[in-house]
Amino acid sequence: MITNIDCSKAGPGKPEVEMIHKGLPVPCYVRETRGRRDVFTANYTPISAGLYKIKLLFNKAEIRHDILTEESIQNLNRQAVFNTIITTQQDHYKIKASCDWQVDYMTGGPYEVYIGDSADIRVYSMQDGTVCNFPHLIADCSNTPGGHIEAEVSHNGYKFPAKIIEDTPGVYKISFTPRGPGTYKIWITFDGQMIKGSPFMQEIAELTSPLAEGPGLKRGAVAKPATFTIDARGFPGSLTADVQGPHYQLNTTITEEADKTHSVTYIPEEVGIHRVHIKLNGKDITGSPYHPKIVDPDTVQLPSDWKKYEDDQGRIPLYVGHEKHITFDATQAGPGELTANIRGKSDKVPVTVDSSGDGKHTLIFVPKEEGK
Repeated sequence: MITNIDCSKAGPGKPEVEMIHKGLPVPCYVRETRGRRDVFTANYTPISAGLYKIKLLFNKAEIRHDILTEESIQNLNRQAVFNTIITTQQDHYKIKASCDWQVDYMTGGPYEVYIGDSADIRVYSMQDGTVCNFPHLIADCSNTPGGHIEAEVSHNGYKFPAKIIEDTPGVYKISFTPRGPGTYKIWITFDGQMIKGSPFMQEIAELTSPLAEGPGLKRGAVAKPATFTIDARGFPGSLTADVQGPHYQLNTTITEEADKTHSVTYIPEEVGIHRVHIKLNGKDITGSPYHPKIVDPDTVQLPSDWKKYEDDQGRIPLYVGHEKHITFDATQAGPGELTANIRGKSDKVPVTVDSSGDGKHTLIFVPKEEGK
C-alpha cells in the first residue's frame, strides 16, 4: 500500500512513519518521490488482516495535532498534504501540522486503520427457493470490522441490487426477490474486493401449486403430534387442511409463521392409513390427498406362549453358535415395519426380522459369545 506525504510547506526535514500490528513493527519505507521535491512516498505491505496503528513523525517529532483518522482503506491511498508551522520556544520547538483533506479531523495520534481480508468472511445458510418466497444467505464479516459490504444479483443477463440487513454487528442477511425461475448468481464484495467463493449460486423453482412437505404427510404415531408445512406464498385464496383417519375425522391446527408459510399439526387417534387433503379455494393442491401411515408401537406384544422361552430364573437361555427364533405379534400396531437391535456382551449381534405378512414378526439371530 502506498501513501504520499507532501512536506513542501513544512520546512526542511524528513517524515517518518511507524506502524504496529499485533504488537509487532511493520516495515514502512519512506523515500522522496522522484521529480517532486519535498514530496515523500510511504510504502508498506500489510502482513495480515487486522488493526494497524500508524504514527507520523517529522524530524523525529511526533505529529499529534490534527491527525486524520479514516476507516476507509481507499482514502489512505490519496495524497495527504500537511501544512506545518514551527515556532521556536526557548530550548525546544513547537510544531503544529494541519491537513488539507476535506474531512473531519481528530486530534491526537497515532491513528488506526483496519486492513481487511475477504478470506475472513464466511457465507452460509444458502437455501434454494421458489419464485414466491425470498431466498437469502448470511455473510459473517465479524472478523473484518470496519469494511463495507455490497451484493448484486444476476439472472438471465440482468443485474439488480440485493437487500442487505445487518442482523448482528458484522453479520449481514442478504436477500432478493426472484424475477422468475432459474439460476441466480449473488456477487458479494467487501471494500470493493470480491470475497472468496463469489458469485454464489441459488436455484429458484417455479411453483404452479402450493408446496406441502413434512413427516406428517408420510408417517406418524398414535397420540403423538404429526406436523407438516404448506408454502402457499404467492397464491391468493383460502387454504384448508383436513385429516381423515380410517374411522374418524381429526382436528387440525393451522399456524401462519413469520415467513408467511403455514404449519399444520394433527394428533392421530388410531392406526392405519390416513388421508390428508390440502386445498386452496376448495381444490386439492398438487400431490393431495396424501396418505401417511400411522402406527402404535405400544401395541406390539410378545407371544402368548412367551413363558416357553424362559428358564426357571426368568431368563431366555441362549447357546453360542445356535440360531434363536423369537416371534412378536404386531397385528394391532398398524402398517409399519418391525426392526430390532440385539447386543451381546461386547458387541452387536446381527439380527434378521422375518415378517410373515399377518402381523407376526420373528427375530432370528445367532449368539457369538457367552454372557448376558
